[in-house]
Amino acid sequence: MESLSQNDVGAIESPVLAIDIGGTHVRVALFDPVMRAHREIPTLAADGAETVLRRLHHLVQPWIQSRSIRGVAVATAGQVNPQSGRVVDATQNLPGFRGLDLARQLRSWFAPSMAPPILIENDVNAALAAEAMARPNVSSLIVLALGTGVGGALMIDGHIVHGAHYFAGELGHMILHPHGRPCNCGQTGCLEQYVSGPGLLLTARQYYAPLQSPEDLFLSLAQGEPWARDAVNQFAEDLGLALTSLVNVIDPDLVVLAGGLTTTHAHWAERLTTSIRGLSRKAIPLAYTKFGQDSPLIGVVELFRQRYLVPPR
Repeated sequence: MESLSQNDVGAIESPVLAIDIGGTHVRVALFDPVMRAHREIPTLAADGAETVLRRLHHLVQPWIQSRSIRGVAVATAGQVNPQSGRVVDATQNLPGFRGLDLARQLRSWFAPSMAPPILIENDVNAALAAEAMARPNVSSLIVLALGTGVGGALMIDGHIVHGAHYFAGELGHMILHPHGRPCNCGQTGCLEQYVSGPGLLLTARQYYAPLQSPEDLFLSLAQGEPWARDAVNQFAEDLGLALTSLVNVIDPDLVVLAGGLTTTHAHWAERLTTSIRGLSRKAIPLAYTKFGQDSPLIGVVELFRQRYLVPPR
């Protein structure tokens, strides 16, 4: 993962408050332009949107009261209309977020005459913006985020693709195994149910039922357990199949794998390459995130800068 520098986000005179709402953690930071004063709390998503936002407000309230905030930039899980700031849809990874006017909720934290500009974007779209910013020669890009769920984002010819209903890039819900595992989106056999952290755990339990956690899986793998190797190989095969199909549809300059599960890629990257070679008629340009878990924060601030701080041409 690359460290942050003055060049990571374009010049910002007063700080932008950046927020990343994920299924597991909520992260916040100030950018001016480098990232400062980073804080993190568990999302506790099962408690519902109202509780999540109340805890988030408590976390950032000292910053709002003590600083002149130039704007608020939010990356959140779920399908987002970035023009209205509404979460159009969300799975049960974030219960209560479906239909939430998140921009209006955040605006209520400020006095009416003091509310700064607020930008809301899908978290993987934000991560894509960060990865694209770090690779100025890349104009078409796929980001696949492997974590609690599986998120995706698409950039074609320099533009993030949102789709007619803001569902573009929902790569975790492309069908990998028809009539397979039930997904919390209502479909069955979704990619998310096989190559997310929980999905990998389900796969591993088919080989060793008492397994308790992904951490135990990788510990068993390091100890040479054959069942652990079989489970990780199956994970890599599933991921390779998905990537091959995506590249045939999009024809990107690059595919970036991101999300918490990529911290374990040393255990499955070689098998993934083998899987792709056996499936694809062409090489797949593959890389890993440059900014790790900070990508959504960095990217959403860059999108805020582009919308509100770059002078129109």
